[in-house]
Amino acid sequence: MKKNLFPKFTTVISLYYISYAVIYGFVTVFMQYRHFTNTEIGLSLACASVLCILLQYFSGSFLDRHPDLSVKTIMLISFILVYGICVILFLVKMKWFIFFSYTIVGAIMLAGASFSNMFGMEYLNSNIPLNYSLARGIGSFCFAGTSLLMGSIIKLFSVMSIFPVFFVVHLLLLLSLLFIHPAPRSVYDNPLPKEHTKKMDPLFLFLLASLLLVYISYTSVYNFQINIVTAVGGGSQEMGISNCIAAMLELPAMALFIPLSKKFSYGTLLKTSCLFFFFKITAFYFADHICGIYLAQCLQFFSYGLFVPASSYFINSILPPQDKSKGQSALGIFTFGLSGLISSLLSGILLDLFTVKTMLALESLLTFIGVIGVFIACHFMQTSKSKI
Repeated sequence: MKKNLFPKFTTVISLYYISYAVIYGFVTVFMQYRHFTNTEIGLSLACASVLCILLQYFSGSFLDRHPDLSVKTIMLISFILVYGICVILFLVKMKWFIFFSYTIVGAIMLAGASFSNMFGMEYLNSNIPLNYSLARGIGSFCFAGTSLLMGSIIKLFSVMSIFPVFFVVHLLLLLSLLFIHPAPRSVYDNPLPKEHTKKMDPLFLFLLASLLLVYISYTSVYNFQINIVTAVGGGSQEMGISNCIAAMLELPAMALFIPLSKKFSYGTLLKTSCLFFFFKITAFYFADHICGIYLAQCLQFFSYGLFVPASSYFINSILPPQDKSKGQSALGIFTFGLSGLISSLLSGILLDLFTVKTMLALESLLTFIGVIGVFIACHFMQTSKSKI
């Protein structure tokens, strides 16, 4: 298993992010094509976030109570459900059905990112060597190429072209999951003292709340990037290029994470990434041309590129063994879930009532508050851990 693990795991992660880029990366473009307003799109994305929260909460708790099972099982069941819904979604044009179908698809695909984090941590917690950050970076690289390609395909053909591409890629994802062996989850046999968990809980929740505020800006830019790009004279092709630039820069950042973590603590890297989220959303605010959007996306290296591995590794390092899956699930709940809920509703309403600049200004403020919270939480969590 160890010999072929990296290529197999990387294949699963890459196909997941290709699939995600195809079916959910252009969700706003598709729903606008089906005559949804920004508020309606925001509501659908918010509902997806709520469902994502529930899915991650129950799956994380279930896995912690059943250490004999792997997150692979949950991924297989969830992705099969997505495939079936998308087949029907391709054939049906009823607006209410599209709303509810995309809500379910969005929830599962959002939760898939958290599931992939949990899947990777299972190997690390079982002392099976896996360069998870590099595998995740390659997934981002594939996402980048897919975003660029799909932007051009949509411009040449139509938004509906996302479905046949998705059907092929997602089928390959399901097959790749069947051929990878999960790690034995034996780490739960030696839990840490309960005092440790109690001591970390309040700070951990404060950290998650702070990360939520930081992540709102990322979710907003991702979900409504077509509006931001359109405001400076671009379209779906420019949006694809923008996504490509950002995702391409995630690969080197994630590939360098392991060497960087030997010189800097996980907490320091997490704080750095959050600070650059603020710089990035501020750069979006001041962008008045498509080149400004592209330049802002270059900050993805230091923001999201570092954030994904830093947040997962940091949380995995400060939680006791019996709470590790729950902790990764909680990270997904607050970032992909709650921040997605707040961001989708807030951004959709702001875009319908005001302007893109108003949305970006408010979210810059929220990100700044979140960054301060992350710095405070990381400082006290690392201090508390060193005293145990």
